[in-house]
Amino acid sequence: MKKCCNCGTMNNDEAKFCEECGNATFTNVTQRECPHCHVLNDPESQFCESCGQSMTTVEQPAATIKSEMAESKSKPIEAYTNQVDSQQISEPKQGDQKTSKSKQTKMIAGIALLVLLGGGYFVYNASTKNQPKPKAVSSSKVAKSVKPKQSESKRETASSQVEQPTVKETAKLNFDREKVNSDLDQSITPLEGTNSVYVSPVNSDEAIVRSNRVQRSASAIKLYILVTAYAMDKEGLFDLNERHMVESDEKVGGTGVIRELPDGTSLTYREILNDMITKSDNTGANIMIDALGGFTIINNKIKAIGAQDTKLQRKMMDTAALADGIDNETSAQDMGQTLKKLYNRELVSKTADDEMLNILANNQNHTKLPALLPSQAKVYNKTGEFGDYGVQNDAAIIANDKGAFVVVVLSQDGSEKQQVAAMNQLGSALYRDILG
Repeated sequence: MKKCCNCGTMNNDEAKFCEECGNATFTNVTQRECPHCHVLNDPESQFCESCGQSMTTVEQPAATIKSEMAESKSKPIEAYTNQVDSQQISEPKQGDQKTSKSKQTKMIAGIALLVLLGGGYFVYNASTKNQPKPKAVSSSKVAKSVKPKQSESKRETASSQVEQPTVKETAKLNFDREKVNSDLDQSITPLEGTNSVYVSPVNSDEAIVRSNRVQRSASAIKLYILVTAYAMDKEGLFDLNERHMVESDEKVGGTGVIRELPDGTSLTYREILNDMITKSDNTGANIMIDALGGFTIINNKIKAIGAQDTKLQRKMMDTAALADGIDNETSAQDMGQTLKKLYNRELVSKTADDEMLNILANNQNHTKLPALLPSQAKVYNKTGEFGDYGVQNDAAIIANDKGAFVVVVLSQDGSEKQQVAAMNQLGSALYRDILG
C-alpha cells in the first residue's frame, strides 16, 4: 500500500495518482494483519474492515467463554455441596439432642433457601436467553463513520451512466500462444514496411509482442492527450467543464468537425476531447495541447503513466515540423499497456477511466481491427493514419461476456489496402481464438 503525502489516503501499490486528491507523491506503508481473521488492513485502522473486531485486542474464543460461564454458574452449588460433604454428621449425644435438632433445623432451612435461590437464578437465566438480542453495530462501521470516504470525483457526469461490459474477473481466457502467433504469422508478417504488434488479455501479465519499436503515431497520440487531460482534472490542475471559445486561427485541416463550427462557438473541454477521439478531430487536439500547457507538461504525464517510448512533439497538421523530421511517436507496447491499465481502471481513477472508456467506445472508425467482429463484440479503440508516410495504426480493447483482450498494430511505410486487410483478418482471428 502507498499513503498519499497530501491527504493521507491509502492507495494501491500500482496507483500513479492518489484516488482521493490526485496527488502524485506517496509514502510506502506496511499493512496490519487482523489478529482475528488475519485480513490485511490500513495500518491506521482501529477496527478490521473485514470482521469489525478491534485491531489491538484478541477476542476470547466463544467456546472458552461458554465454558467459564458454565463453571461460574455451577460454583455456588458445588461450593455448598462440598461444604455439606465435608461436615461430619454423627449421631447426637443424648445430652445434646436439643442442640442437634436445632442445627438440623437450621441446615434444612438453609438447603431449602439455597434451592429457592438457585432455582430462581436458573429461571432468570433461561428467560434472558430466550429474549431477542439487540443487533450489534459493527465496529468497522463505527470506525468508518468517523472519517467517511469521499467519492472519487466531485462531479457526476452523464457519460458515467453509460453501461459498461460485464466481464467475469475470475474467468481465465484461452490465451493459446501458438494460435495467436499463428494468427500474426498469417496476417501481419507478410506486410511490407515496419510493423509491430502487442496482444494481451486484460486480466493477465501474459503478452505477445512482435518487433516493438518507436514508430510514427499519427492520430493515435490523441489517446495520451485524453489521458493527460483527465489526470490533470483529477489533480485539480485543469477543469474539464471549463468552456473554450473556438477561434478561426485555431482551425486546421484533416479529420474533425470543430473547424466547421462558427468562430466564437463555445465548447467545454469535455466536448472537445470527445470530438478529438470519436471523430479524430485535429483542431480539437491542438486546442487541448495549448489548454493543458504544451508539449513538456503532456510528455511528463505520458512518462508518469509508464509510456517510455511515446512523445508528443508537434501539433496536428504541422507540415513544417514534419519537413524538419519532427513527428509524434509511440510504440505498440506503450499503447497496449496503457489501454490495459485503462480497462482495469488503474490509469487515473475509476471515475475518470470509466469516462475515457465511454469516449473510446464511441469512436467512429472501426474499419481496421474491429471491422469483421460479430455484433456482440464491444470495442474501445483509437486509430491513426497518415497516407503520406504509409501509416496505418489501430489500438483496441476487444471484449465480450467472456472477457477482454488488447491488440495494437502499428504499421508504416506500407500499402494502405494491404495494411487494413491484414488488420481486419487479425482482429477476427484473435476474437475467435481468445474470446470464441
